[in-house]
Amino acid sequence: MELKDKKILVGVCAMSKKTMRVPMISILENMMKNYGSYLDIIYFSDNTILLKSIDEWPIVDALITFYSTGFPIEKAIKYVTKYQPFVINDLEKQIKIMDRDCVLSILNDAGISHPEYGIVKRNDNGEVLNNFEEYNDYIIIDGKKFMKPFVEKPISGEDHNVYIYYHSSQGSGCRMLFRKKNNMSSMFSKTSNVRRDKSYLYEKFIETSNIDVKCYAVGSKYCYAESRKAPAVDGVIERDINGKERREEVILTKEEMEISSKLVKAFNHTVCGFDILRDGEKSYVCDVNGFSFVKGVKKYYEEAGNIIGEIIYNNFYNNKETNNNNVVNENIILSEDFQNIPLEKYKYSIQQKEDNITDFIKEEYSKNKKIHKEIIELSKIKVLQRNF
Repeated sequence: MELKDKKILVGVCAMSKKTMRVPMISILENMMKNYGSYLDIIYFSDNTILLKSIDEWPIVDALITFYSTGFPIEKAIKYVTKYQPFVINDLEKQIKIMDRDCVLSILNDAGISHPEYGIVKRNDNGEVLNNFEEYNDYIIIDGKKFMKPFVEKPISGEDHNVYIYYHSSQGSGCRMLFRKKNNMSSMFSKTSNVRRDKSYLYEKFIETSNIDVKCYAVGSKYCYAESRKAPAVDGVIERDINGKERREEVILTKEEMEISSKLVKAFNHTVCGFDILRDGEKSYVCDVNGFSFVKGVKKYYEEAGNIIGEIIYNNFYNNKETNNNNVVNENIILSEDFQNIPLEKYKYSIQQKEDNITDFIKEEYSKNKKIHKEIIELSKIKVLQRNF
C-alpha cells in the first residue's frame, strides 16, 4: 500500500447491533482522536454483509471484524483471504473460540493455566464414543476420576447452559447457569445425573470466594478487569442504583497480566475477553470470549481506541512516533446504504428493500433507527460524500 497519497482505510465489519452501540462507537471515537490524521473508517452495513457478495464489499487496508449471532464468519474469511487486509482479530481463531475443546487445546499449548478437564464424546444419537462411567459422587472419563463438585459445559462456546454438580455431602443436585434473564443467572435443580444428549466437557470445580473475574484485553500490555458475584452463588444478579449489574474494577496480578499477554498472542486477537478463576494465589482461565468490550468505562474506551489505532498505524508506518494533532473524527464513512446521505437526515426505507431483504435485516433496520440517533449524540459524525 502506498501511503503518501491516501490514508489507511479501516473497515468495521460486524453486525450493526454491535458496531452501532456505545462501546464500539466510543472506542472508534478515541481511535480517531489520536490517529485521525492517518485513518479513515468505513462501516459495512448489515445489508452489505449479509446480502452482497464479497466482491461488492468495500476493499480496505485494515479490518475490524468479529462474530456475533447472524454474522456470516465464513464469508468474511473468504473476503480476508482474497483481499488480505490487516486484521485486528484472526477470524480463523474466532471459529476455534466457538469450540471449548479447541480453546483448551490452545491454552494448553500456550502454557496458560486452566481447570483440569475431560471430555465425554457422543454421536448424534447420544451414544458415548469414549470410556465413561458415572457414579453417585464422581465420574470417570478415560480412566480419569472427577469428584463432585465438577462443572459440565457444552462443547459449543455459544451454548451457555453450564451445570455445576454437587457432592452428596453438599446436598447433591446441580446448579444450572444460563444467560441472564431478568434478575436471574442460574437456578438450582435436584438433578444429580449428568446430561447425556451430546458431547460435554467436565472441569474440576474451582473455589473462588463467590466472585468471577471478567477480563478485557486490548493488545499484549493492557487488560481491564471487573469482578461480579458468581452466578453459582444463588443466581440472583446484584444491580446498582441504575439497574446495571454490579461490578467492581479489579487490579490484575503480574501473573494474570502475563496470562493476558499470552492469550492475546495465542489466539491472535488484539481485542479479547476472557474469564479467570482465582484460587488463592493461582489463577486459571475458564473461558475465552473473543472480541468483547467493557460497557460504560471511559478509561477503557480511551485505552482501547488508542491501542487499536497504534497497532494499525504501526503495521503500515512501522513508526511509533505519530506527531498527530488530535484531529476531530470527521473521516468516518458508512458503506452503501448509509453513504452520500448526511447522518442527521438518514432514514431507512424498508419498503424499497421489500423484494430482496430478509426478515432478519428488516428487524435490524428497525432497531437501527434508534441506534443512529444515539450515534448523532455520541460522535457527531459527518459522513463524507464518498462512493465505494
